[in-house]
Amino acid sequence: MIKKFLCIFSVFALTVPAFADVYDYNITINRIAADNGDKAFIRPLEQLSHACVSNVIFFDLTSASGKAYLTLITSAKMAGKKLAVVTYSVNASNQCWLTSLEME
Repeated sequence: MIKKFLCIFSVFALTVPAFADVYDYNITINRIAADNGDKAFIRPLEQLSHACVSNVIFFDLTSASGKAYLTLITSAKMAGKKLAVVTYSVNASNQCWLTSLEME
């Protein structure tokens, strides 16, 4: 019984992907967009470190942090500033989701 449990657990542990946060620095915002599905994205001018789908980073507009991201991103775009540090996680579909950002 224990061997069976350990075998199943080890197979499960090996098949579940572990995603770490990815960091990019000095990002110039090329495009900001929002859709009716309560998500938004930024497309930087530069190529991201990770091969994100369509070179975009998504964020959720229904959360408080998503609304704060939108405020900071819009402010940076309007002021012509770069995002100093952008942190995002990558899911199995290579979609990148914003986890934190810093503005200059």
